[in-house]
Amino acid sequence: YDSEASFARAFKRITNVSPGVVRRTISGRTDMNFGF
Repeated sequence: YDSEASFARAFKRITNVSPGVVRRTISGRTDMNFGF
């Protein structure tokens, strides 16, 4: 992904969850392993 904005759009489309919520939930984990 080129930017966090484009990632956020794709993420929200796939998961129907705001990336900010997930970021808080996983406490800054970056290896989310969603199969991207």
